Amino acid sequence: MDIVSEENRSSTLEQGKSIPPLTEDTKLKSSGLAGPLFFGLFVIAWLLVCERLALPAAPFGASVWPQRLLLLLAALTILSSFLRQLSWQNILSAALLVCLGAGALYGIARLARGARISLLQTIDIRDWIIAWIVALFSARGVAALLLDRLKNSPNFGIWLLALSTPLVAFFGFASESFLANQQQTQINPSVAWRALIFWGLPGLLMQILVTPWLIKQRSAPASPGHLSFAVWLLLNLLFARENLSLGSWKSFLTIVIGNALLSGAVARRIRANRRVKPLDPLPG
Repeated sequence: MDIVSEENRSSTLEQGKSIPPLTEDTKLKSSGLAGPLFFGLFVIAWLLVCERLALPAAPFGASVWPQRLLLLLAALTILSSFLRQLSWQNILSAALLVCLGAGALYGIARLARGARISLLQTIDIRDWIIAWIVALFSARGVAALLLDRLKNSPNFGIWLLALSTPLVAFFGFASESFLANQQQTQINPSVAWRALIFWGLPGLLMQILVTPWLIKQRSAPASPGHLSFAVWLLLNLLFARENLSLGSWKSFLTIVIGNALLSGAVARRIRANRRVKPLDPLPG
């Protein structure tokens, strides 16, 4: 009996050694592959849309699926970048809440009256919802990148809301010409500027709603803000081009100057993070 039990024990140990448990580093590495993969596909779609807008005879005719695919890949890139800090269940739950909030806002706005309704009638609800996901999560990622030095502050959540809310409003202001122009619609300047409020206030409420699901669960060496800012900047280049083609010079200059200032702030933060590497807190 002793010989048999010893053999069983040794075979069990051999089997245990052949299947090592997943460590935290292994999980981080596997979750970190999705973001760059989706970002590569996003860049390809971005180049396709740029080519389509630049050529006189646009490929694929009047179809809007390249722009829709671009927004979808942008959303997948940004959401997957948060996998290094959050579980997929939390990210999916937060994204679903944003979908519900954006859908409700779309429905309520269409019941109202005014120039805003004529604009919403040119935007497909699918594009509207995906744009809200990109706006909210990219703004949160960029804000977290800029506030990296304050991540251990007890007021970090308040600072994050304070910075990401105007970023959501700015994204909405810049993107509506791109979304509505799928039907070559001229955007009234007064309607465009109202987007700062129309996206800002609901953006603040949606962020408060999804904050419990976006609380950082594990530390990661890379911030999701890097991919978020890359997606943000590439999309805003398209938004600026769309406003320029529509003759909206004020909106065009606002987008260009705003992104130039934001790019400078992000560059300074990245240089500061490379010079000063904070020590990891001791395990308690």
